[in-house]
Amino acid sequence: TETQETPRHTDAQTHRTHRCTDTQTHEHTDTQTHTQCRNSAFLRSSDSVAHPDIQFHFFAAFFDGWHVNPNLHGYRLGAGPMRPTSRGRVRLRSANPGAPLSIDPNFLATEEDRQGMRDAFALARVTLKQEAFAAFDDGEADPGRDVRSRDEIDAYVRRMAGSAYHPCGSCKMGADDDATAVVDPEGRVRGVDGLRVVDASVFPAIPSSNINCPVMMTAEKLSDSILGLPALPPAELPGREAQALGRDQS
Repeated sequence: TETQETPRHTDAQTHRTHRCTDTQTHEHTDTQTHTQCRNSAFLRSSDSVAHPDIQFHFFAAFFDGWHVNPNLHGYRLGAGPMRPTSRGRVRLRSANPGAPLSIDPNFLATEEDRQGMRDAFALARVTLKQEAFAAFDDGEADPGRDVRSRDEIDAYVRRMAGSAYHPCGSCKMGADDDATAVVDPEGRVRGVDGLRVVDASVFPAIPSSNINCPVMMTAEKLSDSILGLPALPPAELPGREAQALGRDQS
């Protein structure tokens, strides 16, 4: 059995070392005194993009690979596209329901995604060179200022990029005439009686941003359906958000 998986965005991390100042997050000796990721941002890669397609995560900590190094002062900016076009697979390994699934996210399989990572990487570098960071900037530690060409950046991204742990869309919801839809608009699995799916796997498209809120909205809607309650009336979206949503769906 095989379904499409739409993995959440991957991140390329740009590191900077900085001089020790009073702005450090490690005011105490325990590295878990503060959450590592305290700020984020949503950006458009170009003026032609209707609404943000790149997300930043700013970490007030220095990393070795994917692990915090409490012995070095620094900061890290994670950047990645939010609407990847690559599609992976989720497969059953055997008829044993207890066997682990075979999951291949197939990251960076399309040129659109590779260019999205390049755009995110470039924006991250531009951001970290702004005047607000000047007092703390002691040079780019990773990947380093010598990594400049497209091939060098692509190689760094392939070596260092990783999932942001927000997978969705492996059990797509859709109308009755959609042959790719696993569940119907009420969350019922087609071809199986008495089974519904109520989680992020039913998303027919990747949300722009983290999926916590869309998951809660899906649960609210489908729980009403399970209980036989009427759906809430449509809500009007104001301004730019509604225009952007309309363009993306057209």
